[in-house]
Amino acid sequence: MKSWYNNTLDDTVSTSVTATKQDVDWMNANRFSPTETQYASLYIASSLVKHANFPGIVGYASTKNIKMGLAYSSTSQIDTLLAYNKAQTDITKKLVYAITELEPYNTGDYAGMTTKMQYAYPKLKASGLKHLVYMGWPTDSYWATIVQNCDEINLHCYRTSADMTPSGIWGYVQKRLGLIADACKAQNKLLKVNILYSCEPSFAYDWFKANGWNAAHNVFLGQYATKATANMKAFLNVNDFAIFVSKYGKQIKPL
Repeated sequence: MKSWYNNTLDDTVSTSVTATKQDVDWMNANRFSPTETQYASLYIASSLVKHANFPGIVGYASTKNIKMGLAYSSTSQIDTLLAYNKAQTDITKKLVYAITELEPYNTGDYAGMTTKMQYAYPKLKASGLKHLVYMGWPTDSYWATIVQNCDEINLHCYRTSADMTPSGIWGYVQKRLGLIADACKAQNKLLKVNILYSCEPSFAYDWFKANGWNAAHNVFLGQYATKATANMKAFLNVNDFAIFVSKYGKQIKPL
């Protein structure tokens, strides 16, 4: 899915409906396709999900063809998400996915991530929601577990402005794409892998100031067309992407 990581909406949802709608308006003005559904990954907090203003904002986003999901790091957050959806009688106010915010390559807690994915994936699927996994650099063998427990992967590709080149982008993700494709082949599973770029100041902030939001992925797709392996082309769908994060996106391209 084409998505913004949004870390600004929760700043205003409890204080100003007008300001929160302006946040949605910014995402709409900075969408990656004029016709395709745009998605927004929000950082979950009980105060956000349980606030009386929140359903109205989700509904407002839906009128702009923007669907929302939540990043989670605990099973209780999955329960909070599902309880929120259960309470909504208006389908336009429901959330449509959850995405992991877990980094076992930093924490070493692979068992903990597996437990959380195995808890979330079937519950979300039973409720008609997608389960996405954000991932950077796990041990090679762990990709099989990720593939088994998700609908899509957001694959870390944070490059500095100087490295936002064809070789800089492709060289950064090619090995991991190969490992994901191998795991998909072993499970006979076609999987969406969304390349995740960063517009933070320490990464591609300056590059995105001079280029459109789609430009990075167009660079990637140009490389993928000629360099992807047979397994990648057979088992991966890489047409979509995500950008982290709205705080800096708003500075780069304000309304």
